[in-house]
Amino acid sequence: MKKEEAIQVAPERSVLLCEYIIQILSDVEKVNGEIKIDSAKINNERMITFNICVPSRNFEKHINTGITTQQIDVLTGQILNDLIDNFMESENIGCTRYYTIRGGYGMNMDGVNLVNSIGSKIKINFVCRGDRFSEQIENYNARLDEYIKQQTNNAKLK
Repeated sequence: MKKEEAIQVAPERSVLLCEYIIQILSDVEKVNGEIKIDSAKINNERMITFNICVPSRNFEKHINTGITTQQIDVLTGQILNDLIDNFMESENIGCTRYYTIRGGYGMNMDGVNLVNSIGSKIKINFVCRGDRFSEQIENYNARLDEYIKQQTNNAKLK
């Protein structure tokens, strides 16, 4: 897959991911879930996948994004921007800063949480990461910091 193709497909896949997040976090009961952005060998190519799991609802979905791992930076950049654009100013769903946890037995986490007003949480774990991932995360966290700073300043003015 060429970069130009990934640039066209990435917004659609990111919107799909955000729709799943909204759907899961709209549950009236508190739920916890995880979305792993990973890769799998499909038709002899490494493709980026979304692995969505909400155990308390017996929900599991594996989505082939149709984007090859060579274009992971395109998709990751789109997702991080869309998370902020969709949830930073939401009254019901919020996103956290990026964090990393290193543990044993597959307990590694490189991602963000999305939470709602009743305490439901979805972890987005970026298992598959590209060369520009660190830079993308710096931009993501900087946008969150700027928003928080702006909100703090607005609160002081009131």
